[in-house]
Amino acid sequence: MNQENRTYHYGVTSHRNAVDLAMRVCTVLGHGRLLSAPHLLLETAGVETNLGTFVDPTPGYAGFGLTQGDPIGVKDVAARTRYDDIKLIRNCFLFDLRELKPIDLENDPLKAMVFTRCFYKLIPDEIPADLAGRAQYWKTYYNTKFGKGTVNDYIKKAQLYVYGGPYGCLLYTSDAA
Repeated sequence: MNQENRTYHYGVTSHRNAVDLAMRVCTVLGHGRLLSAPHLLLETAGVETNLGTFVDPTPGYAGFGLTQGDPIGVKDVAARTRYDDIKLIRNCFLFDLRELKPIDLENDPLKAMVFTRCFYKLIPDEIPADLAGRAQYWKTYYNTKFGKGTVNDYIKKAQLYVYGGPYGCLLYTSDAA
């Protein structure tokens, strides 16, 4: 599929738009010690919604928005995010994470990325520097043993939707291949 002619959903307008949002969110909320958070956000969107080019057909929604945040996760993240991050989000992105509802993620990719970054910040384990490590991290913490996604799905979709095609050079991608 030609990435230049894709139809985007969930409020994303292009691959570049998704990259810009991930970088903007990580500039405010942290790139992680190994600088892997932007990769993890984009790869999560890649595996969950083909980076915004696939609409989840699940009746009643299993998840919402670009990164498919689920209702339990949204409530948990809103309750457990550190106050300093709540203030940063309010000052930089002009919304209160504590008031976030799952439906708010549906067509607002910024809120979806903020939610997802805050979700991953609650995990004490460092975000891995390599793609295979991030795939396992996603499966363990985001998709969990109850989700249908696999580590191999994550790797394939990250390579195709995040790092593949004409836009693959937008982030440093030495570990993507």
